[in-house]
Amino acid sequence: MNLYQIALCAVLSLGMIGAGALLDYRNHDRDRAARTTDYSNPNTLLTGRPKPRDEKEKPTA
Repeated sequence: MNLYQIALCAVLSLGMIGAGALLDYRNHDRDRAARTTDYSNPNTLLTGRPKPRDEKEKPTA
């Protein structure tokens, strides 16, 4: 093996390890969210909004 093949193998190996770590982190975060979510309480659902929908739609008058 020449130097380029060794470098390519090293980069691919590090990429695979990084991808596995990222997937493990996302799986852990999804499991944590599933454990802390009360599906009967809308305030605990993760909607991606900074505020609950009810607070945005309240009239100001």
